[in-house]
Amino acid sequence: MSVVGCLIVAYQRPIELQTILDLVEAEKFDRIFIVIDQPKYKTKENLERFEKVAQTALSFASSRTHVEVKVRSENFGILRNFQDSIAECFQYVDYLCILEDDCIPSAGIRNYIDSVLALPLDLRIKIFTLTRPKIFDTVGNFELTHSPLMWGWVVSRVNWQIISSHMNEKRDSRLFPFPRIFFQSFLYSGHYRAKNKQLDALDALVAYTFSSQDFLTLIPPKNLVANVGTGPLATNTILGSAFHHAVITPWDSSFMSNAPIINTAKILLNDFLILRRMNGWKMHHLLSNYIRIRFFSK
Repeated sequence: MSVVGCLIVAYQRPIELQTILDLVEAEKFDRIFIVIDQPKYKTKENLERFEKVAQTALSFASSRTHVEVKVRSENFGILRNFQDSIAECFQYVDYLCILEDDCIPSAGIRNYIDSVLALPLDLRIKIFTLTRPKIFDTVGNFELTHSPLMWGWVVSRVNWQIISSHMNEKRDSRLFPFPRIFFQSFLYSGHYRAKNKQLDALDALVAYTFSSQDFLTLIPPKNLVANVGTGPLATNTILGSAFHHAVITPWDSSFMSNAPIINTAKILLNDFLILRRMNGWKMHHLLSNYIRIRFFSK
């Protein structure tokens, strides 16, 4: 039987962390991992919040043998912290549900994960997310996209190894077939900046990898995560987004739909809708990144 764990990456939200821990504990994951990164800016307020987060995690783990807490001794940043944490967790589990302290999951996510693992999925599906963006129906069928949608997501050890190998490989100047080139060129800027340590974002690397390698993300029939990661405590996203759901209800098996069917046209439409809504896709970005890939990529 597969071992399913949950990784919670925490920063400066002790109240939200406690809520997530209580919800995750009720889901009966085989292992729970909590990783707390040091604040980048060591102001008095940030350090006080960091101490509260650490105390919350350590108190939760004190009487639970299946819970492991790691408090970083320095600021790892998003990219390094996630990559190291995921690698460490996969020493013990086969599948990993990954949450941050701004992702409040609904009840029943473990049942949802087990239900998806029982489906006959196309090998191109490398991640299944817990997020169902507002551009889709509140409850519907599974959807597929090349966008990773990493606000609460699940990945297997095998698939993470595949993703990581492509994510870390040297890029060349080849262009991918129309119309995937549009998504590749739009996402290249974030990939380039992350690879050159100008942007501290794991999803920028994963998004470009999915686009270039034709990897897919499975979107659930219903939204299973409330994203509360806005405001002054946010690492990257300061303003709210109509793209995210703020309200969730428990997962129920009646929401389950049939296994997703690969429909290339529908996938590309989903890609366009998600990128247009989430990133404010501009045509001058498309043109400039196309030129960078075609003539300057290394």
